[in-house]
Amino acid sequence: LAKELTCEHYKDLTPVGKNSPITKLKQVNGKILFLGCSSDRNTSIHGVEELTVPPYLFEKEKTDFYINDGEKVMVATHTTHRHFIQHYSKIEQLLEKGEIERGKVLKADCVLLNAKAVWEKGNAKLKEDPFFFVDKNECLKGI
Repeated sequence: LAKELTCEHYKDLTPVGKNSPITKLKQVNGKILFLGCSSDRNTSIHGVEELTVPPYLFEKEKTDFYINDGEKVMVATHTTHRHFIQHYSKIEQLLEKGEIERGKVLKADCVLLNAKAVWEKGNAKLKEDPFFFVDKNECLKGI
């Protein structure tokens, strides 16, 4: 489904908008695999954040990005926050058996998450606590 999941991403004005492959992954009952790393770098959480739009989410200015699908296309988009320390692996606390699995591929520790559950449960938690996935008391220095 690579073409179907990626072909309209250029239409988004945010990194994980409704046309992004990450957003579409939940619509096709996809999974998110962390191969040899933790789920703390879970980019799909940016999409969950975009549903709720917590106060820290977007930078004020748009940034130009270039994408290539046969031709070079410039897209001006609002980037997600860079100043708050992220704790995206906290999504694991919200998931039930069957929505999260752990295992190994060769020697690599792996985490497999159900994309639809990540979006649904992450969105519900952000409505309850907009700072659930970031440390609102700690900002990255030097940015």
